[in-house]
Amino acid sequence: MNYLSHFYFNHHVAELPADPYFVMGVALPDLWKRYTRDRRIRWHHVRSFRALDHRDQSLQQGLLNHVAADRWFHALPVFAEWQRRLSSSMNHSDTDSVPAEFLVHLIVELVMDHLLVKGDPDLPRQFYEILGLCDPADMEQRMSKIAAVPTDGLATEIRGFIERRYLERFGCLAELVPVVHFVLKLAGVSDAPTEDGVFVLLNRAVEIVRPDALWDFHPPSDFSRPVPVDSISG
Repeated sequence: MNYLSHFYFNHHVAELPADPYFVMGVALPDLWKRYTRDRRIRWHHVRSFRALDHRDQSLQQGLLNHVAADRWFHALPVFAEWQRRLSSSMNHSDTDSVPAEFLVHLIVELVMDHLLVKGDPDLPRQFYEILGLCDPADMEQRMSKIAAVPTDGLATEIRGFIERRYLERFGCLAELVPVVHFVLKLAGVSDAPTEDGVFVLLNRAVEIVRPDALWDFHPPSDFSRPVPVDSISG
């Protein structure tokens, strides 16, 4: 799932409290790809970290929620069906330079966010407003401690992400075309599909993807509820 799908599921479907450090923790694994390709979050350290205060606890829970939610979502038959249908509609001669599975996966997830914004145009504002309650410098220090990784410069990346507010443009399908190209560039794809080709795939995905179909499935309780304080801090 992408930023807004995670946010919508956690706080509109599962109705978890929208704690700013939890919301930022859920967003950080996706934002991390913009921040660095060299420094890796040490997930075994995240899981074993013993939080000493509420902010550490919320950030840790958010990080683990992101991983658990993605694992659940990617294993759903409906997600596989969306990808299969979109892949079958592709002109693969136009996308030979890009692994089809990666491109289809990316477009399905972006279109989920697009459809959520179409259904609730206020969703991005809610998301950014909550993130804005975090202190980026404090987040940088806490993330270094929890993930056991150098995080110098992360505060600047967080501030830029909040200031750009690019998710507010997701209601317009054409705005997703440069996002697809940007992600492909981050992934090392030098010869991306044309803008027209990407736009055709996005439109086709809009016909296929139905976010509401996901909420009929029952996710595992290990990420749909906050982790009790005692189970973390001991």
